[in-house]
Amino acid sequence: MREIVFRVASSPTTLQAKSESPSLTIRSSNLEELHHAARDALIEHFGPSHGAYKVRFKR
Repeated sequence: MREIVFRVASSPTTLQAKSESPSLTIRSSNLEELHHAARDALIEHFGPSHGAYKVRFKR
């Protein structure tokens, strides 16, 4: 299983996460929604093979 690491930055109202490879940026208001946004971004980028990727967040 491959891993994609998102670096998380926070502001008072939002969390923003960026990955380097592939280059993806996601935003959300909380961590739970950030997980859903990451999954949606992987589906959009990789299509059906998105299930082969594990998502990890780093602050």
